[in-house]
Amino acid sequence: MSGLDAFVTTLADQYPPLGALRDEHLQQNFWELLPYVLFGAFVHWLEASVLDESQLDVTRSILADLDWVFESAPEDVRNLISVQLLENLPRASEPAGYIRELLGPNLRAELQRYHLSRGPDS
Repeated sequence: MSGLDAFVTTLADQYPPLGALRDEHLQQNFWELLPYVLFGAFVHWLEASVLDESQLDVTRSILADLDWVFESAPEDVRNLISVQLLENLPRASEPAGYIRELLGPNLRAELQRYHLSRGPDS
């Protein structure tokens, strides 16, 4: 199992909503784990969960774990989080943009670096 596979599997094992997404993903992909595709589904769930009061605690916990992992993760895991989560966050002005306020310091710093590299319109 690759580092990316282990990372998304650990997240799915730790959080039941993500586990359900993983199970659906595996069924749809003939039991092949595609980490970028699956993590993309996790990100869509996180964005939707920000708008659901009943899911905010688990959303905060997942984002806190991602922030902690990001600090010392191998480059492939950092890239997965950066590309799939940070580069695809809704704009702050959008309803799900509240997710930006829930990011921890490591993810906020990476998001800032991303915006600086992209220019003011990103």
